[in-house]
Amino acid sequence: MTRYGDEPGLYTLFRLQIDEKGKFLHDRFAFYTCVKGQGTINDIPIRQGETILVPANMGWMHFEGKMDLFLASYRNENV
Repeated sequence: MTRYGDEPGLYTLFRLQIDEKGKFLHDRFAFYTCVKGQGTINDIPIRQGETILVPANMGWMHFEGKMDLFLASYRNENV
C-alpha cells in the first residue's frame, strides 16, 4: 500500500498492488478503481477501467488476482 494523498476534509488516496491475494481494512466508504489487471474484491469481479463503491464499515476487503487499484475516500478534518 502506498498513500498518495491525505488532505483531511477533502480526500484520501491510496494505491493497492495485489499480486495474488491480499486484504485491507478501511472503515470509511471508498471507491476502488482498477487501473491495471483484474481480479475480485470480496468475490465481486473487477477489471481495468472499472470502479466499485464500498460503503462504510464493511470490514476487511479481500482481494484476489493481479491488479493495481486506487482507493479514493474521505476523512474528516478532526480525525
